[in-house]
Formats: sequence, C-alpha cells, structure tokens
Amino acid sequence: NIERMKTYLAGLTKTIAARHPAHYAENLAVNAIAAHYAALAEQQGIAVTIDLVVPEHAGSLTDAELASVFGNLLENAIESCVRSRGHVVPPPAAETPANEQGQPSFALSSRPSHELPPQPFLELKARVLDGRLVIVLDNTCAEPPAKDGERYLSAKRGNTAPGLGLSSITAIAAAHGGRVTFDSDERAFHSSVILEL
Repeated sequence: NIERMKTYLAGLTKTIAARHPAHYAENLAVNAIAAHYAALAEQQGIAVTIDLVVPEHAGSLTDAELASVFGNLLENAIESCVRSRGHVVPPPAAETPANEQGQPSFALSSRPSHELPPQPFLELKARVLDGRLVIVLDNTCAEPPAKDGERYLSAKRGNTAPGLGLSSITAIAAAHGGRVTFDSDERAFHSSVILEL
C-alpha cells in the first residue's frame, strides 16, 4: 500500500528528525534513515562514518524507495557488526590497492580490507555520478553470510531463506535500470548499489 507507506514515512521522517537532528543528506527521507541508524549503531559501540550526497529530489526514485534501500543496507550492517562482536579479524599487512589496470582504486569504491578499522564499523557513502546514484557500504562481517547459489541467506531466518532486505534492494535497483553488488571477505561485507535517477 504505497499511500500508507508514504504517510508512515512522512511521520517517521518528522519523528526521527526531531530526535536525531544530524544532517547527512539533502533528501529528507535519506537523512532521517541515516540519522536513525547512525544513532542505533553508535549505541552499540560501532564506529560510524556516513558521507552522503543525495539530492532532495532524486529523479524517478521515490522517498519510499530510497528509505527502503538505505534502511535495509544500514539495518543489515548493524546486525552484522553486532553478530561479529568479539570475532573481529585484525587487518593483514598493508598492500597497495589497485584496479585491474594496476591503477589506484576509485575513491568511492569499497575500501580494501587492509584499510578497514579493526573494530566493528560501518562506512556509508553516496554520490550522484553521471545521472546515477551510487551507494557504497562497507561493514564489519566476521563470518561470510551463508549463500544459496548467488543469493545471500538471512541469518534472522536461520539461513534457510533469502534475506528480504537484499532482495528488496535488488528489486528497486532493477526497476530503475541499476544494479547491485554484494561481496564479503574475511573482515567485511561490501555492498554497492547503482540506481538510475
């Protein structure tokens, strides 16, 4: 029910903005979601870095879709950080990150694991590039999530069914001519979402 969701989101935006006045993005829905989850993460002792450039009006993307993407990403990241407490792997020896051509990696891309903090963390960035909203999130992940083929399974559902959050993000990206990439290594889970505006 889209109308009920819009009404709920409008009320949630006002409530969160009043309780957490931090400014993360021009888009009010994204700002409210980021402020809410940043506060939750900090209460859990998670190191939080949020750097967002999301315009007030994001093309064809609705506030409900943006809230769903950012909310699902951040909720999953916090859950992963909490589950990993006490199991954080220290960083390996430094190495120089590079892309396939041997050039330094693009700044908005996920950070190589050797550059990530040794404590539970989440780092969220978003930019508008060439008419697309590019979102990158890195977060602590002590154990790679279970998978069924290419689909990640939900730890909340006992690793027996795909996660609804990642499925929702994937569906929204597909509806806007975008794409998603989820990947994990021994220290972190890396999410990137590209959405056409």
